[in-house]
Amino acid sequence: MPNLSMLKSLLLAALWAGLSSGLLLTAIQSFQAMPSRLEILTNISLAVAFALLLGVASTLRGGLSSWRQGLCWGLAGYSIFFVAPSLGLSPVVPATLDTDIEARQLWWLMTVFDTALGLWLLVFAKTKLNQLFGLVLLISPHAIGAPHPEVTGSVANAEVVPNFIIITAFANALFWMVLGAVMGFLAQKNKIIKA
Repeated sequence: MPNLSMLKSLLLAALWAGLSSGLLLTAIQSFQAMPSRLEILTNISLAVAFALLLGVASTLRGGLSSWRQGLCWGLAGYSIFFVAPSLGLSPVVPATLDTDIEARQLWWLMTVFDTALGLWLLVFAKTKLNQLFGLVLLISPHAIGAPHPEVTGSVANAEVVPNFIIITAFANALFWMVLGAVMGFLAQKNKIIKA
């Protein structure tokens, strides 16, 4: 049963992990353009929220015992929040015209939910039927297909798009690996979960 000191340790770990990974993401972004204060605050806030999600999910499975285990959870986060949605909707260069952003956001949300639950069932389910259901969840958003607008346009040069996608994938991978590793390190150091 969780107690107040465990919650406090989890929150502190999430704050530190979010701060470090959010600042790292901001530093990577600054190679192209200097992020505004709002972008910096957004990066850190989202990183803290993702760290809390990672911390709660790992706590449900007994917690994090090392930075390596945290790294594995971070890679799962990368798969859920970036890789799976990118299979249907590649990252979009800023200033790209998109007529149906709501449909794209809804598909992204469905994909994240289905991927998270599908991976959870594949890895942690005890029955083959539940594991099969997890596999179905992983495939379903891609079987349905992502919405793509009929007319798109961009003020960005066409040569920029492939580089943008590669850099975005790299930045997200680094972000999630640092987030998970720091959460795991701090969880071990502060003994958030006593196994």
